[in-house]
Amino acid sequence: MRYSYAAEMEEPAAERMLRIGRLVDNCISRRLEESPARSINIDIGYVPIVMTDPYNRYPARTKLRIKQRKLDSAPKLDFHRFVNSSELDAAKIYLAGLIEELPLIRRLGPTDDEYDCIIRLFEDVSLDVERTIQTAR
Repeated sequence: MRYSYAAEMEEPAAERMLRIGRLVDNCISRRLEESPARSINIDIGYVPIVMTDPYNRYPARTKLRIKQRKLDSAPKLDFHRFVNSSELDAAKIYLAGLIEELPLIRRLGPTDDEYDCIIRLFEDVSLDVERTIQTAR
C-alpha cells in the first residue's frame, strides 16, 4: 500500500492542516514499515478540502481508479469545526474524512485479509496520532 497526501485549504486552516498532515503521514510511514499492508498493491491519495466556500466551488470529489487500484480521497471537511476545535479534535476530523471513505477500496479488489489489514493500519494510526498530540500537551 502506498499513501500520499496534500490539501486544498484557506489560510486560517493552513498551518494546522500542514502540521496534522505531516503527523498522520509520519504515523502511516512508521506503521507501514512493520505492517503486511506495505505489500498490498493499492494506492491511497488523500486531499482533504478545508474551505469556507459559501458558493460550493470546492465540492468533495473522491474518485476510485479501478485499473490503477487507487483511491483518490478528497472529502470536504467542516472548515469552522477544523479551525475552531482543539488540535486533537482537528486531527480526528482530518482522519475521519479519510477513514469514512476507506470502504471504497473494497472495489479495488483486495482480499478480505488485505482489506482488514488496511483498516487495522488506519485504526492504529488514529491511536498513534491521538497519543502523540496528547503527550505533546
